[in-house]
Amino acid sequence: LDKDTFSGRSAVNLYGGGYSAIGERLILSGIWSTKMAGPPEAMQAEQIYFELLGQVKKYTVTASALTLLDENSNELLIFEKA
Repeated sequence: LDKDTFSGRSAVNLYGGGYSAIGERLILSGIWSTKMAGPPEAMQAEQIYFELLGQVKKYTVTASALTLLDENSNELLIFEKA
């Protein structure tokens, strides 16, 4: 993959997009996902996940986690190292 792209698996679907990071600012663009259906609870969790991704404006990185933040530096999503 190109270093300016991201991808993953949400509750049901695969997804990805582009990103650019300048300082603590993070811009996610062209977010796409497959269109598979799943159980209602999983689909609701996935909808919330994509809504949160759409709010990302900043990030922080530590040795063990990537934290995605909104414009006011509120934590939206935390990805911990496996």
